[in-house]
Amino acid sequence: VPLKLYLEESISKCEIASIGSGTLGYSLLIPMKRLIALAENTEGIEIGSFSRSVITRSTSPSSVLIETTNEQVVEPMKKAKKTRRSEPKDRLGIYRSSNSIVEKAKLLRTTARKKGRVDIMEKLVNEALLAGELPQL
Repeated sequence: VPLKLYLEESISKCEIASIGSGTLGYSLLIPMKRLIALAENTEGIEIGSFSRSVITRSTSPSSVLIETTNEQVVEPMKKAKKTRRSEPKDRLGIYRSSNSIVEKAKLLRTTARKKGRVDIMEKLVNEALLAGELPQL
């Protein structure tokens, strides 16, 4: 059911609207004019001052800035997090040491979800075939 859109006046002049999950890289970015036109054609739009204080764009280096060119600057903390990662898990070793089919199936699912893990998936599937466990997984 479409709902009426309430848009804060202080951000109504922005060129890009970010709509979605709130997770960096998984939000839909559309032109603000297109969002307003869509809202007007469905249930309507109300533009006004709804917050107690004016919303301002953050300029701190730890925030994500969405530029009018749709470029995104990633938070420095997220970059640092990627560099702090230790060695990857020994997934084949974990598979071999697991006694439960449920644990092995979970390991296969989580490994398959990540891109760039084709080689380890091939090894895990071969291990399951050799052990005769693949039909149960």
